Parts: sequence; structure tokens; C-alpha cells
Amino acid sequence: MSAKQNFLRALYPVLRFFSGLFKMNTRIVEGTDTPATSFYTLNADSSGGENFSFSSLRGKKILLVNTASECGYTAQLGQLTELKKRLPHVEILAFPSNDFRNQEPGDDEAVSTFCSIQYGINYRLFKKSVVKKLPGQHPVYQWLSNAGQNGWNNRAPEWNFGKYVIDETGRLTHYIEHAVDPLDTRLIQALS
Repeated sequence: MSAKQNFLRALYPVLRFFSGLFKMNTRIVEGTDTPATSFYTLNADSSGGENFSFSSLRGKKILLVNTASECGYTAQLGQLTELKKRLPHVEILAFPSNDFRNQEPGDDEAVSTFCSIQYGINYRLFKKSVVKKLPGQHPVYQWLSNAGQNGWNNRAPEWNFGKYVIDETGRLTHYIEHAVDPLDTRLIQALS
């Protein structure tokens, strides 16, 4: 782990404290509308290059997260690992992204190695992707941030570690801001 990454890991509790104190970036938004386009028609390439069809996730709760290895919130990678241990029925899908201040500069192999060695991830990791509403936005994030497709939400991630919950029927139920800890009881309730 680089000196910068060690510093950011140490900074995370401070970020959590101030985010909670001032209620910054800690909202959880719920929606109930039926998607116009099925979530299960989507697919993405894993960090190893294999194409993964989301149709194999039917009947499961899903948490999608955009991640970065050089962000003040990077410690959430470890909390996602813990969340997967606590809720093994939940599929966690991580999409590394360099959209926010160049905080994911490595290639897919470097990202995968970092996540495995430093945080022992036990969930699916995909290729680096554009998650913001920019040219080249990944189709999964186009679906997540377009109410015309998902039924109600137009919010793309505002920073690293934005979270989305999909229920067992493929319906987007929650958009969760980046400062919400993956072990927050509100998030655990949404996934239960």
C-alpha cells in the first residue's frame, strides 16, 4: 500500500465523523417504480475480462458500488468485504472508476491486485468504467442513472462509493450517497 493509500485509510474515520456530524452525503433515497428496461438484460466485463450476464442474478439482492483505490473512502472496500460475510445472500458488484479526481489511476490488473491483497475482497470486481453521465458512461450506470430505464432515479454517483440496491425482481430500490458506510444499519436493512 502506498503512503498516500495509508494516509487515506487513516483519514476515513475522520471523514465518517464529519459526514455524520454535518449530515453530508449521507442520504438514502428510495424508489418503488417498475423499470422500463429490465436490469437483467445488462452485462459487464469482469476485471479479468470475462463477460458477466446480470440475468444470472435473478432472485438475489444486489449492491452496486463505484470504487477507487486512492480515495478517502477507500476503506469501504474492506467494509464491503465484511458486509458480504454478514449477508452472503447479497451480490456485491464493484465498478472501479477514475471519474473523480484521478483516484483510480491504475489499470484493471493493478486495481484487482490492490483490492485482493489489501482488502481481501470476496465480491465481483469489474473493469474500470465511466460511471458519471459523460460520453462512454457504462451501460450499467446508464441504467442506474436514467429514470427512463430504471423507473425513477436520475442520479449518477456524485463521488466514489455511491451505492445502488436492486431487489430480487430486478427493481432499483435505493440510491445511497458515498459517505454512507457499507455497514450502516440503514443499508443493511435495505439489503435484508
